[in-house]
Order: sequence, then structure tokens, then C-alpha cells
Amino acid sequence: EALAMLLSKNPRRILAYSGAVAMRKSFSGLIAVTRQVLEEDALSGDAYLFFNRTKTILKMLWWDRTGWCVFAKRIERGTFELRSRDAKQSLSEKELGLLLDGVFRRRK
Repeated sequence: EALAMLLSKNPRRILAYSGAVAMRKSFSGLIAVTRQVLEEDALSGDAYLFFNRTKTILKMLWWDRTGWCVFAKRIERGTFELRSRDAKQSLSEKELGLLLDGVFRRRK
């Protein structure tokens, strides 16, 4: 439910970057990673997921046609895990919901 509220304008795609990103980055830094590393148009309406080195923090960036949005989540136990090791991978809205709910999480 919270996911639907966050992404009320439904992104075209949800792309996750599996490489480590410094979580001190905010809007400008994440936009730069989107453009330079992922080689994606940050203004496309897609949502982009980034993780810290230890995969305990994620940030999601998207443009909602009125401005930039950044959502952050830190989990207290385990790590966020994606289904593959590909540098850039597409997730469904359902997969993103499961990830945010901690379903795709490896215990430490």
C-alpha cells in the first residue's frame, strides 16, 4: 500500500543497480549515477534503485512530472538481495513491494 502511494504516477519501469553507491548521495548524485553509469534518461519517469556496499540501505529515485523524489530504507537485519547479479535489472512493482517488505533478504 505504501508503495502505491509513493509511486502514484506508476513508473514505466523499475530498474535496480546492483553495484554499490555511496548513500551520502542525494538527488544530484543519484541522477548522475542514473545518467553516467546506468546510461538511462533520469527524466523518463522510470524509478531507479540503488544500494550501499553492504546492501542494508536502498534509495529509490524517480521523476514524477513535478519534481524529483527520493525514498530511502535501511533494514536492521539481513541484506537486500536482487534475483540476479546483473548490473542493471528490471523489477516489477510486485517484486519491488516484496523487496521493500524484506521478502528478498538474506540473513546475516
